[in-house]
Amino acid sequence: MIALKDRYIVITNNSIFKDREDTIYIEGDFIDVLKSVRDYMHKGYLAISHPLPASIRMILSPVRSVIMVDNYSDQELYNKTLEIVESSIISYTNTMGIRKPDYKNTEDYKIIDKNLLYSSFDELHKEKKLVSQLLKEVEIWS
Repeated sequence: MIALKDRYIVITNNSIFKDREDTIYIEGDFIDVLKSVRDYMHKGYLAISHPLPASIRMILSPVRSVIMVDNYSDQELYNKTLEIVESSIISYTNTMGIRKPDYKNTEDYKIIDKNLLYSSFDELHKEKKLVSQLLKEVEIWS
């Protein structure tokens, strides 16, 4: 479970986030972000947003951002997440095949990526708020 006080980082190649303190900016393409996510997992971080997009069209985007957390206690969750990241690298490579990223629409993809990232943070905030509220209710009934 993700704790209420966890610190998040974003691994991204989206230049919109390049100078943010909580961002690891990657010079490279989508695949380089995926490999960096894997590498940061080996350093003790946990990916908490899915490394692949939900639509096949978005996989052509040269831009990707993944949210990670630096504190977790569930080794089984870590192992499953690492497996997802590893299989995402393989899936991306197989799906792209001889295709090339859609560089001509990079600016649009940056905005879409930013919106998806903000939406993910909104969901995390809602989840934390709900957990906090539930913990308070448990304290009241204890």
